Amino acid sequence: MMLAVIGIGAQELLLIIISLLFIVLIGNYGKNTVFGYWGSILLAMFTTPIIAFIILYYVKNKAVKQSN
Repeated sequence: MMLAVIGIGAQELLLIIISLLFIVLIGNYGKNTVFGYWGSILLAMFTTPIIAFIILYYVKNKAVKQSN
């Protein structure tokens, strides 16, 4: 009932849950990068999870290439 008061329907709630899940997954993916877990989460919150994943993928691959 509380969600109806603030105007959030089932579709919006599902979108919020999926977005939060992707943000946590991005945090787990980026925890071994220079950003760390919380930095990856903040990056995903301030951009989008897709853009954050691309940035973290680039940073992670760049670090692997430099260590070889």
